Amino acid sequence: MKFSKAANRIMAFICFLALSASLALALFGNDLWEYYNVLRWGGGSECYLKVAHGNSSDICLARWENRERHILNLRFYSHEGKRLANWNVTVPQNADKLASIYPYDRATVLLGFYLSETDETTGLKKDNTALAIYSGHESGMLTTLYYNDCSGESGMERCGDQYICSYLPGIDEVDIAIIDGERILKCVWDSKNDVMTRTDMGDSDGALCAAVMPDGSIVTGGKGYLSFSNHSIVLNNQMVNCIEVTGKGLYYSDIHNAQIGFCDLEGKNVNTTGVFRDRISNSTSAFGHNECRLLTDWSITDGGGLLCLQNGNTVFEAQRDGIKQIPVHTPTWFCVTMLVLAAFGTVLLSMLMYAYFFVLRKGKMSLALHWGFVVLSVAFSFWVLFNKLYISPNALEYILDMRRDFAVSAINTVFSEDYNNDEEVRVLRIAEMLERTGYSDVSVYLLKPEDGDGGWITERGLSAEMLPGFSEDLMEQLRDDDETNLAYIPEFDTSRFWLSEKLGDYYVLVNSANVSDTEIRGTTAFRAFSIVVIVFSLITISCLFAIHGDVRKLARGVERYSGDQEWKDVVLDSDDELAGMAATMNALAKEREAQRRENNRQVESYRRFVPEKVLSLLGKSTILEVDKSTVASRRMAFLSVRFRLPEEYYSNGGRRIFEEVNRVLEHTVDVVSQKGGTVFNFSNNGYDVVMEAEPELAASTAVAISQAALAMNEQAEEMNWPKFKLRIALDMDEMTLGVVGNEELLMPAAVSSSLVRLEEMLGICECIDANILCTESIVQGARDYGSRYVGKCRVDGADVRVNEIFDGDPYELRKSKQSSSKRFSEAVLLLYGGKAPQAKRIFLELVHESPSDGGARYYLYLADRIEHLPGTPCVLSRTLADIRQPVE
Repeated sequence: MKFSKAANRIMAFICFLALSASLALALFGNDLWEYYNVLRWGGGSECYLKVAHGNSSDICLARWENRERHILNLRFYSHEGKRLANWNVTVPQNADKLASIYPYDRATVLLGFYLSETDETTGLKKDNTALAIYSGHESGMLTTLYYNDCSGESGMERCGDQYICSYLPGIDEVDIAIIDGERILKCVWDSKNDVMTRTDMGDSDGALCAAVMPDGSIVTGGKGYLSFSNHSIVLNNQMVNCIEVTGKGLYYSDIHNAQIGFCDLEGKNVNTTGVFRDRISNSTSAFGHNECRLLTDWSITDGGGLLCLQNGNTVFEAQRDGIKQIPVHTPTWFCVTMLVLAAFGTVLLSMLMYAYFFVLRKGKMSLALHWGFVVLSVAFSFWVLFNKLYISPNALEYILDMRRDFAVSAINTVFSEDYNNDEEVRVLRIAEMLERTGYSDVSVYLLKPEDGDGGWITERGLSAEMLPGFSEDLMEQLRDDDETNLAYIPEFDTSRFWLSEKLGDYYVLVNSANVSDTEIRGTTAFRAFSIVVIVFSLITISCLFAIHGDVRKLARGVERYSGDQEWKDVVLDSDDELAGMAATMNALAKEREAQRRENNRQVESYRRFVPEKVLSLLGKSTILEVDKSTVASRRMAFLSVRFRLPEEYYSNGGRRIFEEVNRVLEHTVDVVSQKGGTVFNFSNNGYDVVMEAEPELAASTAVAISQAALAMNEQAEEMNWPKFKLRIALDMDEMTLGVVGNEELLMPAAVSSSLVRLEEMLGICECIDANILCTESIVQGARDYGSRYVGKCRVDGADVRVNEIFDGDPYELRKSKQSSSKRFSEAVLLLYGGKAPQAKRIFLELVHESPSDGGARYYLYLADRIEHLPGTPCVLSRTLADIRQPVE
C-alpha cells in the first residue's frame, strides 16, 4: 500500500511523538505521576508511615525511601506546610514495622522498630519478635539504644505485649515510657552521650498507656481511669490509650469517644478539649480512583489538637475550632510547571527528530534503517505504555487479588470455628493465619455500626474513627450496598493492603503490609505471559464469538440449577447439541422441583407429630432416620405439667372440653418452646417436658408456665369464666429418649427413674396446694428463684427432699411466702426433729398471717396429729384424709 508524502510525514511525526513520550515515561515516569496525582487528588503518591509532633513543634513524617525498606526517609514541615529538613537514615534489614518516631530536633530522631526473624522451616518472616529503639541522625548514622524480645503467637499479640507509650523531652534528655507485658519501663535517653538507661517502674496493672511526668513518676491510663503516683482519677465511659505530657499538663486520647482530654500535672482538673470524630471522618482528602479516606496514623499535639495522617499522603490538624490541611506535597504551581515542561520537551524532541530525518536528511535513508526505526519506535512505545499502563498495575493487582483471597479464606475459616464468642481470640487467630501466609504488620479489627450517631465501634465498644487503617467511606460502601460484602483497596500503595468483609453483625477490617519487593520482581514471568494470554484470548474470543450467546445462556442455567435458585427455562433455537442440553436441563429442573415440593409436604406433615427438637435430642436430622433402635441417653431436666379444668366443663362434656384443653396447651406449650424445651406425652390433663439445659432454665420455664396460667385465670375472671388449676413438678436425672411402638406406628418417649418422683410430687402439689415443686437437683442450680424447703416424701422406700418454687404464685401469696420462708423452714426442721408443739405454734402463726399458704396448713394438721398421735410418721403425703383433725 502506497501513501502520499504528507501521510508518511504525519505517520512519522506520530511515531517520533510516541517514542519521545515513551522515553519521558521511562526516565521520569514516577515524578510525572506524582505531579499528576497532586493536581488531580490534592495529594501526592508518596506513602508516609508515621506522623509525629516533635520537641520543636515541627511536624515529622517518615516513609520508606526504597522498596527494599532499609532506608527510611524523614521529612520535617512547619504547621504552614513549609519543608524544613529532609534526610535519610539506613535501618537494619529486619526492621519491618515502624512502631513510633519522636523528632528530638531537625537533625535527630528517635525511632522505635519491631524487628523480625525468618522461620527456617517456612522461609517466612516472624513479625515483631523484638522491640528496638534507635537514635537516627542527619548524617545517616543509627545508634541502638534499646532491645527487648516480644512474646506472643501472632504479630498483634507481640505488639500488644510490648509497645512504646510516650516521649517526654527534658534538658538534654528524653524520657520514654514502655509497657513490657505486665511491667512498665522508664527509659532515659541522654542526647549528649547518645545512650539510654532503663528503670523498672513496677506493674502495669492492665494499663493501656503510660507516660513519664516531669517529676520522674509514671502516670498510666486505661479503661475509665488515669492513675498518678499517689491517686487515680475515674473517667466514666472513656478509654485512655495515649498520653502526651506538656509543661502545662497532660493531654490524653479517649479512643472510646474519639476525643481529646486535658488534665493538669497534679491530676485534679480534667476536661475535654474536643471531640474529633466528625472532623476525622469529614476531612476533605480523597484517595485514588476509589475516593476513599483512610486514617494512616495520628498524634496528639502539645496544644491538645490531633495531627492526622490520611491515606498516607495527606496531613491535617484537627483543633477544637475545626480542621486545617497541612500541604506536605509538591506545590501545585511546581507540578503544573513540570508537566508543561515535560509536554514541551516531548514535542520539542519529536520536532528535532523530525527535522533531522526529513529536513537535513530529506527523508533519504536505507530501507533497513527506515523500517527498523519505525518498528523499533512502535515496539518500544508499545512496550513502555503497555508496561506502565497495564502490565505493572495488573501484575500488582494479581498479587493483591491472591493476597485478598488468602485474607478472605482466613477470615471465613476463623468465623466458621467456635471460639465461645471471644472476639479478641478470634481477631488474634485471624492475624496469626495471615502471618503464616506471608503477611506482615497485620492489624485486624471487628467493627459494627454504632446506634444513634451513625459512627463505628469495635467489638470492645471503642470508637473506630481513631484506628489506623479505618475508612468510613469503605465501611459505608459495605453497609449501603446489599450486594457487596467485600471491599479492598490495592492501588493506594504497593506496600500496604486494606480489606473489609461483612460477616453477620461484624465488619472485619484488615490492615496489613503484604506485597514485598521480591514479589514485585517475581512478576516478570507474569508480564511476559500476560502478552501471550492477551493474544491467545483475542483469537479464542474471535472463534467463540458466534456461539458465546448460547453458551452464556446455558451457563446461567447451570448456575441456577446448581445454586438451587428459582428456575427459568433455558430456551435455545439453535437445534444443536447445546439446545439438546438445554432441553434436558429443563426437564431435570422441573422433575426436581416437583420432587422437592413433595418432600417438603411430607416433611411438614411429619413435623406435626415429631418436632425438630425431638429429632435434635435423638441426634437425627430427619424423621426418616428414626427407628426403634434410635436411643439417646443423657442428663436432662424433666417437667411434669398437670392441670384440671373446672367441674363445669367435665359435667357438660362435648366439644367445649377439647377447646379449653387446647387453649391451655396452646398458651403454656408456647412458653416451653420459647425456652427450648421439648414436649412429650400430650394428654387431656397435661404433658411432660424434657429440657437439655441447666437447672436454672428449667426453673425459669416452670415459673413462666405458671405465670401464663395465672394470666389466663385473670382473663377468665374478667369474663366470668371458671378458673383451672395447674401443677408442675421438676427433677433432673439421667434420662433415656427414644421411640416406642410397632413398625406401623412409632411415638417419641422418655424413660427415667425421675418419673416416679415427679408423679409423687404432683400428688403432693394437690395436697399442700403448691404450684411448683422440685427436687434438690433443681433448686441447687436455681438459687435466683424464690424457694423454700417443704419436707421429705417416700418414693420406692427412699426419702426425697422436696422444695417449693413460689415465684409462680400470685403476687400476694408470693410475697407472704418470701417473707416467711425462713420461719417456715425452721418449723419444718423442728417438726422433723420431733418437736411438734414448737413447730405447731409457728405453723399456726403462718396460717393466721396467710390462710392461703397450703404448705403451712398441711404441716399445721400434721403437727397437730403427731402431737395427739405420737406414732404418726412425719412425711409429705399425697392426701390429708388420714391426718385431718379439728385444730383448736
